[in-house]
Parts: sequence; structure tokens; C-alpha cells
Amino acid sequence: MRLPLAVSALLLGLATLRPALAAEASPLQGTWTLTAAGSITSDGKHVPAFGPNAEGRLIVDANGRYTLQIYRGSAEPADKEQPAKVFKAAQLVSAHYGHITLDPQQHLLTFSIDAAYSPHSNESGNYTPNWNGTMQTRPYTLNGDDLSYQVPPTPGNPATAISVWHRVSPGA
Repeated sequence: MRLPLAVSALLLGLATLRPALAAEASPLQGTWTLTAAGSITSDGKHVPAFGPNAEGRLIVDANGRYTLQIYRGSAEPADKEQPAKVFKAAQLVSAHYGHITLDPQQHLLTFSIDAAYSPHSNESGNYTPNWNGTMQTRPYTLNGDDLSYQVPPTPGNPATAISVWHRVSPGA
């Protein structure tokens, strides 16, 4: 009679662990390096958004928490005596963090952004709005360790931005 009680206890214990075991790690978990960051303008031109040598890192943990930074790789040194150059150098950074999810059926990636810094201007000279506390949805393609997504045009920004990443480490 003890055996069935022990088996029942074991099954009950496994049943309570099942939700924890069923939770899957984010398919984006790992460390990613930027391989391209550019825009396609309204007239079809391909423009490197952060210069020809953009650098970036995207780190995603098992729960989908992320941090993302994109920098101009060969930024011109800012001259402290010329505020316009300092401002231009600050425009060559985009960074945000929060939670990232994928909808594989719709091929949509969603950034739930806790905080962001993205002061660069678009082709019309308008500045990117503050993304703090927003959700940004992007069409994406994930092929093994290669991820790309697009930032669709908006009324204030007619260009389509494209970011391309390669996973360099599977664990965050």
C-alpha cells in the first residue's frame, strides 16, 4: 500500500513542476552582434543608418529580457568646442531594453521597451520619438543564428530601417 502512496506523491510533485518545465526559453536567447543597420529611403536608396561600420550588441536572456545597443563604428571624434559636432555624435547611438517576444505565425517581433535612447533624425530631419514604455512591433526573419527585422515607415519617417544580427553565443 505504501508504493501507490509514494507513486501518487511522485506524480503530484511532477504535476506541480510541469508548468516550470513547460516554460520554453526565448528562441532569441543569446548574444547577437550587428551585421548591418541601414534604411531604404522612400526613393529606394539604401543608406547605412549608422555609417558604413555600424556596431551593435543584442543580448536576450531565457525569459526574453533584452538589451540592445547600436553605435556608429567609426564615429568622428566630437570637438567639445563645437556643439553641433557633439550633437551629431550623440545622434549615432540607438539603445533600448525591456522584453522581446516573437509571433512565429505572423512573423512579428515585439519590443516591449522599458527605456530607450534614440535621438537620430530620419531623412526628413524629424527626430525619433521617445520609445520609453512603448511596444514596437516589427516584421522579422529568423533563420538559425541570423535575425533581421524592419522598422516600417511612419508618417514622420518614410524610410524603412533594417537591422541584421548574427547570434555569436547561444546563452545570455
